Amino acid sequence: MNNHKDLRIPTGPGDVLLYEYLKPLNLEISDLADMLNVDRNTASALIANKIPLTADMVSRLAKTFNTSVKFWLNLQKNSDNPR
Repeated sequence: MNNHKDLRIPTGPGDVLLYEYLKPLNLEISDLADMLNVDRNTASALIANKIPLTADMVSRLAKTFNTSVKFWLNLQKNSDNPR
């Protein structure tokens, strides 16, 4: 019997953006940039999980995708503090 936990890297906000929103909706990074009113480099960095979500960006994402602010905050928190 194996007594150690299998560690899984938490799903980052960028992964959720890509696989749960952009791909199913056939959106490109430039579309996301336009929707969030940010430049393409910022949208790309979000998708790649290279920058953390700010309070402003969390609000933009929640409004754009009709989700709660808490949803995005929890994704970021879990990504920042893996168990």
